[in-house]
Formats: sequence, structure tokens, C-alpha cells
Amino acid sequence: MIYNRKAYPLLVEFLKKAIAPNGTIFLAKHTNLHAPAFFEELTKYFKFKHTVQEVRSGDETQQISLYAVRLKDEAKESNCRNSVRFE
Repeated sequence: MIYNRKAYPLLVEFLKKAIAPNGTIFLAKHTNLHAPAFFEELTKYFKFKHTVQEVRSGDETQQISLYAVRLKDEAKESNCRNSVRFE
């Protein structure tokens, strides 16, 4: 996740150009990082599914938000083969 708010529109524009047709982009961020401005920019063009997972390293546990991101038009047209399910 990018911390500089001024970069959010550039990042979203990059994601629009980088995503493959009917593709999915996976993003992750620490749950303590609040980025509503990024997601506001992202949802102009994309839909996403979200889940929170715990990641452990030694005695330390972190909560990580995972996002599966698709273009809005393609998310409507997706079929079972291309769908992402978080469990």
C-alpha cells in the first residue's frame, strides 16, 4: 500500500493499465493502516472483495487485509471460473 495520498490517483491509473483482461489484482495492507482516500479512488473504476487474515512469525501475529480487485465492468461479467473466493 502506498502511504503518499498524492500518489493514489497515479496508482489507480497504473492498476487500470496493468490489469489483464478479466484479470484480478491482489493487494494487501496491515489492518492498522487506514487508507479511505485510496479506496475512494479505487472504487471509481474497480470492485473488490476483502478479507482479514492473521499472519504469524515466531511469537508475533499480524492482521492483514487482503483484497481481490477487478475492473467494475468485468466484475459484472465474470463467471465462476474467474471468481475469487476468500474463505
